[in-house]
Amino acid sequence: MALLYPLIVVAAAIIVSRKRRAPGAWRWFGAWSAAGALMTFSFVTGFSIGLLFLPLAAVTVIWVARHAPDPFDASGFVLGLGAVIWAIGFLNPSYRSWLVPGFAICACALLPYAIVRYEASAADSSRGSRRDTICETPESPIVTPYRMSAASIVRF
Repeated sequence: MALLYPLIVVAAAIIVSRKRRAPGAWRWFGAWSAAGALMTFSFVTGFSIGLLFLPLAAVTVIWVARHAPDPFDASGFVLGLGAVIWAIGFLNPSYRSWLVPGFAICACALLPYAIVRYEASAADSSRGSRRDTICETPESPIVTPYRMSAASIVRF
């Protein structure tokens, strides 16, 4: 049972590593966060209700790994892990010491992703419209065997 958790995470990492980079979105970051939270909750609850959550967590992790376009979105998995750790510290008075690590893990996952997405959106918006970015390169001059110019051959 304990070997299934690393196997699922390694399988997802292999799937993600074989993908080409494509523009991601916040919704995929959120999907990875849900997958990370489910996986962490299943691990923490262990042999009690964790056994019931493991199939759902495994399917969610593999599905998100196959469908998410950007490998960088997978950092949401760490946010889900941190959210579960923070929730355990918040809900259980004897585990209050888990609040700070949970918050730190969430911040370490969320801030870099937010910065990268902000820079990507700023770069897209500063580029202007698609019409402004299309550049036509001039073609080489037409070589004609005639004595008249190429422009005089073209009739409108």
